[in-house]
Amino acid sequence: MKGRILLVGEHIANGGLGLHGDMITTTSLGGYALSVPTFLSTSIAPSKRKCFNVDPDFIKQEILTCLETPGVDAMKIGAINNVEVVRVLGDILKTRFKDISVVVNPVLTSEMGEYLINVEAIEEYKNQILKYTHTLVVNIRDAELLTGCDIIDVNSMCDVAKQIHGFGCHSVLITGGLLSGDDLHDVLVTDEGEEVLTVKKNHIHKAETYRFGGGWALATAIATSLAQGFDLKNSINRARQFVDKAIGTSFNSDETYQNLNLAHTIHPFVHDDSSHVYTIIPGSRFRSL
Repeated sequence: MKGRILLVGEHIANGGLGLHGDMITTTSLGGYALSVPTFLSTSIAPSKRKCFNVDPDFIKQEILTCLETPGVDAMKIGAINNVEVVRVLGDILKTRFKDISVVVNPVLTSEMGEYLINVEAIEEYKNQILKYTHTLVVNIRDAELLTGCDIIDVNSMCDVAKQIHGFGCHSVLITGGLLSGDDLHDVLVTDEGEEVLTVKKNHIHKAETYRFGGGWALATAIATSLAQGFDLKNSINRARQFVDKAIGTSFNSDETYQNLNLAHTIHPFVHDDSSHVYTIIPGSRFRSL
């Protein structure tokens, strides 16, 4: 394993969501995953979701512990649902993460459009989190919420990405999966300028289902790649390849929800029936399997 990635976000009982999916993504890309939950969710259905907050002081303690042992090469921040955690993370980012790449995927709304954080906390989020972000990975809905601007096409994506870049982020990647059309357009804005990154949508991209984990997995894959020494452009390209393969080989948990195959790089363990790990000790009550 190469690259120690600290994953901070929601823990939910669904392999395609939150920390569970993030850890699978990091492991699939050969990284070493560390995780700190910001809150716990009890249901995979957003309309039935119940949340339990984690004490902000505990979150701070766990992050600082990970920094000391085993150390952190990159950090990915996902869902946060209260302003107290925003402030704690902001303080840590300002003082302890100046030389560590921080990738943020601000999960401000659910796939169903429900707010996961109070609208009043958005300004605090900009000042405390985005100001110290290396790479922001954000979908169209959340980008609109951060700026108050509507996104209707690629040009407006570029305008909004530039506006968010002005909040202090080193780079901003707006993902265009929510726009219609045969092509998927992601917009990248850095200190050097802007680029429109385009790929062809596959049949799963076009399916009328809720795909849990796409943006989260993309941000996590970028953070993992940065931790492993890839530059930003190659990290984004590698992450998009990984996520598109996960989307293309995804599966339905029912008729509505699409779960990404985040473990598509991992092969099942094949054991050897003829090989015995255990040694039989004469007179022992235990025998080899």
